[in-house]
Amino acid sequence: MLAAVLKEIGNLVVEEVPTPSPAGGTFLVRIGHAALCGSDLRAVTNGSRLIRKYPRIIGHDMAGTVETVGPGVDGVTPGERLVIVPGNPCTQCEACRRGYSPDLCPNFEPIGFFHDGGFAVYLLVPPSAVRGQSFVPVPDGVSLRHAALAEPLGCVVHAQEMTDVHQGDAVAVFGAGPMGLMNCLVARLRGARMVILLQRSQKRLELARERGLADVYINTSELDPVAAVREATGGGADVVITAVSSGESHELALELAALRGRINLFGGLPRDNSVIRFDSNKVHYRELTVLGSAGTDRDCIRKALDLMACGRIDMESLITHEVPLSEIHRGMDLIRKGKALKVIVTP
Repeated sequence: MLAAVLKEIGNLVVEEVPTPSPAGGTFLVRIGHAALCGSDLRAVTNGSRLIRKYPRIIGHDMAGTVETVGPGVDGVTPGERLVIVPGNPCTQCEACRRGYSPDLCPNFEPIGFFHDGGFAVYLLVPPSAVRGQSFVPVPDGVSLRHAALAEPLGCVVHAQEMTDVHQGDAVAVFGAGPMGLMNCLVARLRGARMVILLQRSQKRLELARERGLADVYINTSELDPVAAVREATGGGADVVITAVSSGESHELALELAALRGRINLFGGLPRDNSVIRFDSNKVHYRELTVLGSAGTDRDCIRKALDLMACGRIDMESLITHEVPLSEIHRGMDLIRKGKALKVIVTP
């Protein structure tokens, strides 16, 4: 079968590899569609602490159809359409027993990093994922093309549940990439009275404006973001979400937040540049809440699919390109150059 194989850091090769065969406790999924994520690009360019061994088939946002089921697998039938949940927890540790998201499990084995992923014709779902039920059925009426985005949308659902985005909030989102735009969409669904999108690139802002994904658009390279947000909201944002890997946005979030505002540091920072200036007096005297969210879980992915199924969210507005697996490098280049939002990869 054809697969995108990361041979080593910086060397992603699309080549023929043996099609896996399900043994006991595993099953085989034919990938319908997969989606490129920024973490895929970072893994190719800079490596990932989650990849323990090369070569590795990458890709962790995917949906497909069950092809063959190995012995000892219950609750999965050939022909069933599934989203594979990439976070693959051990189910035994304290974090798992407390019901935390899989990314907080110290022993998790994520698909697309620890195990081979979805940039291939077939995916072998490993025994650990079968034991942990790391998959969610795709509802009728939801295409596999859209279901491939259930994992990133689930990350947004998880973040906004943690941050308690609710009716009447003014929500400011840093970053007009796919995750920032999904945060805009979900904030509206949760009843935000105003969604403010902040972005340095005018091209990115215009892509969002064309789709009507926010109420206020602020180019942070041209306007003072603090003054602009305070003017738009009459004092500050009730919720600030930093959906971009920028330490500056994390620092500015404290300035943008209204009294008793909630801040979610949604976008992680580079490992070698993750320390920011943090004025704790602002948190103290303004009674701010600062939290982070990482990843998602099966329940939030199910909620994401339900939003798609009932037509409450337009995933097509986020997909700008679709490429065959053989042209995955072109899809990555489109993202690197800022010409794409979400790129779908089709085997």
